[in-house]
Amino acid sequence: QFEEKNIDLPSEADMAKFDTLEVDITSMCPDPTKIEFGNCGAWDYIANLFVQDENGANVEIARFITSYHRETRWLVDISPMLVHLKKGGKRHFRWEFAPEWNVQPTATKLSLRLSNKSKGYAASEATFLYGGGAFNSMYNVTHLPIDVPIPADAKHVELVAIITGHGAETGQCAEFCNHQHLFKVNGVEHKKEHKEAGTSDKCVAHIEQGMVPNQGGTWWFGRGGWCPGQQVDPWVVDVTAEVTP
Repeated sequence: QFEEKNIDLPSEADMAKFDTLEVDITSMCPDPTKIEFGNCGAWDYIANLFVQDENGANVEIARFITSYHRETRWLVDISPMLVHLKKGGKRHFRWEFAPEWNVQPTATKLSLRLSNKSKGYAASEATFLYGGGAFNSMYNVTHLPIDVPIPADAKHVELVAIITGHGAETGQCAEFCNHQHLFKVNGVEHKKEHKEAGTSDKCVAHIEQGMVPNQGGTWWFGRGGWCPGQQVDPWVVDVTAEVTP
């Protein structure tokens, strides 16, 4: 299920004044007190927020995981994605929150929060590196080295990734195993791993980080980079010192 809408953003000049972008989402059920079929989604679905680029392609700027039958409230900082909104004006957004076969009723309230927190920098250019794919023996073949030109006037450079593991193609090694992702920037290694995956209770520990408690289903098991009913925080690494403009 999805919803699409055109939104009028501030002008390009005004957008240049912001260094922070947050997404605030409330997902509502017909009856928030019940855990039953027909009252919000029964499973942990991937939910995505996209913005359409100048070529008409949808660019994912935020990711969430829906809860088991519970209402959710998410707030996530996606400031690196300001680069995709910097021209301002009318932009087309798409919110996908469940597979098409899911007919559970859900109402969504979605807001974009723009602010200036005096960081001293804001996202101005982006180079797309990789998409996901099946996590099997051929995974690395689709993630070969890429040369990225760094502008001469760059003040700050970040490696940004949104990583969640789903499915069970290789012995559940996506959702319930510690799948590891190693990035090398000019030879310097940065590793994203998921030690909480496969544990019996690690998603309970995420309640203070935005995950909804007291869900139906097996919400308490630790997963590979996500928990049911929680926003997916972007993994951001400062690599300014590792690159040469």
